Amino acid sequence: MALDVLREADDLVRVLAELDGRLVRAGLPGLPGPAALDDDAERALAAFSQQEIVWAIERVRRLLALLVDVQARLQGLRALKERGARHGEQRTP
Repeated sequence: MALDVLREADDLVRVLAELDGRLVRAGLPGLPGPAALDDDAERALAAFSQQEIVWAIERVRRLLALLVDVQARLQGLRALKERGARHGEQRTP
């Protein structure tokens, strides 16, 4: 599980760095926000294929799903730990 999260995150970081680098080489400061679609940004976006963007979005979705699963497991672990601590307190005379 942890290796899957790390692998997904690493893949995503590499792709985003590549996309960001393409924008910088095109004369933009980096990945634009959703509202930053001026002429320069539109020209720079031509450097990305639709498939690359869809792939990155899917990676983000998978990473989020993995992180939500990790979060649920950690919350369960915390609940077990709290129950164990309360159980230990009840035993103390």
